[in-house]
Amino acid sequence: MLFSTTMSSIHGTLRRYYLIIEKLKRKAYPSLRELRDFLHEQGFEIAERTLQRDIEQLRVEFDVSVIYDRSQKGYFIEAESMSIADRLLDFAAVPYFSGMLTETLKSGAENLRYLSFERGSEHRGMEHFTPLLDAVSRNTQVQIVHTAFHRDEPKEYTVLPFMLKEYQRRWYLVGYVPERNDFRSFGIDRIETVQRTNIPFSRNDYPDPAVFFNDVIGLTYSTADVAEVELSFHPFQGNYVKALPLHASQVEVADDDKEYRIRLRVRPNFELTQVILGYGDSVKVCKPASLAKEIKERLDSARKNYR
Repeated sequence: MLFSTTMSSIHGTLRRYYLIIEKLKRKAYPSLRELRDFLHEQGFEIAERTLQRDIEQLRVEFDVSVIYDRSQKGYFIEAESMSIADRLLDFAAVPYFSGMLTETLKSGAENLRYLSFERGSEHRGMEHFTPLLDAVSRNTQVQIVHTAFHRDEPKEYTVLPFMLKEYQRRWYLVGYVPERNDFRSFGIDRIETVQRTNIPFSRNDYPDPAVFFNDVIGLTYSTADVAEVELSFHPFQGNYVKALPLHASQVEVADDDKEYRIRLRVRPNFELTQVILGYGDSVKVCKPASLAKEIKERLDSARKNYR
């Protein structure tokens, strides 16, 4: 079933944005006709004028500049806009896939029997998402009650909220905690209450945590310098690392019948170590030597559990 060109809901618009960015990332310099045909294949029968308006609105509303290259006769995302485009892609994926599921279920709720979802805690605490996002956007302090995994009793914090970050299907509040004179991440599923205030703060008085996250895997703060990390994977495992890169900085170094080797530019931290250990004997740390030594020590320690 084709969607009408008169669909004006935010839900439908975000789904179109998702498809436009997805096509631009998949194919180099698609023409306007190719973009329109792709949307048509996905259920959106729209006029070229509507598509051009969507491209313009991506720039106006989200600072994602989609430029027409006359020599290539096609469109591309401006390099400076790529990180924002990636974030918008992640965000717009939610209404896109939820819309797909809604259309599927219109043919009968029995289709639910054929869908399997991973169960977890990612939905717990999501009632706090909207008030926290509102405080982030308005630059106002919040009072939260949070229970850490290592603590039995809940604790109250005053937080200057800077951003909400997703990692491994869980959402986290990232903010500055005056009591600690440092930034901290709070799992939303571990937050019991959120109290908004009208006390403002200025972001310009603090470092931007988003810049820090550009150089790390996960959420753990690290004072380590950015390092070149080289990992050598078994060729079969390499297929998955190609499809699901470990970090935005991932660069392919070697790909043959002996190994699939990549290079990352990241700050070594707890999550990086956990990711490497998760690949077991399918990966070897080539650089830096300090990280290779740490992984070896952790594996040697794990072996003692099976003696």
